[in-house]
Amino acid sequence: MINVSIFKKIGLNLNNGVFVFDGNSLTSGIGGIPYPTQLKLLEPFNSNGSIFWNKGVGAQQTSQMITDATTDIDIKFTNGVSNFVIVNEVGNDIYYNGNVRSAVDRFWQYCDGRKSAGFKVGIITLQDRSYTYYGSLNAFGDNEVQFRDKIILANQLMRNEYKDHADFIIDLGHNQYIGINENVTPSTNWNCYNTTYFTDRIHCTTTGYAIWASEVRRAILIFTGNSDLI
Repeated sequence: MINVSIFKKIGLNLNNGVFVFDGNSLTSGIGGIPYPTQLKLLEPFNSNGSIFWNKGVGAQQTSQMITDATTDIDIKFTNGVSNFVIVNEVGNDIYYNGNVRSAVDRFWQYCDGRKSAGFKVGIITLQDRSYTYYGSLNAFGDNEVQFRDKIILANQLMRNEYKDHADFIIDLGHNQYIGINENVTPSTNWNCYNTTYFTDRIHCTTTGYAIWASEVRRAILIFTGNSDLI
């Protein structure tokens, strides 16, 4: 869900814009047709000369994204047009490294770097997520509820802090269908157990990624002052 009031309309021209999508397997599109691929089929991106680069990598962590960014992301910046990086991560960082605060701080380090390179940066909050599909415990011994609580905390931090590190937010964590439906029990009633939108309680189906595409499109159009195209 997009809160229109949080955006500053800046009147950016989207014609021939450069869009780089970076992140983990949810950007690369494991489980279905990736959201950048679906987004490219939607107006105005399907007819205005926009260039899309999907740089998502399965199992990628934010630290790896930071390492690769200069040679893999920043070189896509093109003078004379609008340049965007749309980024998701944090979830893998929490899974592999355990600490929410450190994971979000690394994410901000990545975003700060892309803004310094000249990009407008849009961040994506975490959708619903479970690791029980791969076993009851993750690397730090969290059970399903404990891990999900970390995801919820990460989203709270990103919502509170993104204005210092990014230009706009796509808050998938609040989406009715793939977001985190808090205070719902048992876990089988969580959104991530809905096989219409999730393949394995982590990755989306093509239908789930269509929600990503729709929400990212809406956020870009509002942020750039092109809400009349929604």
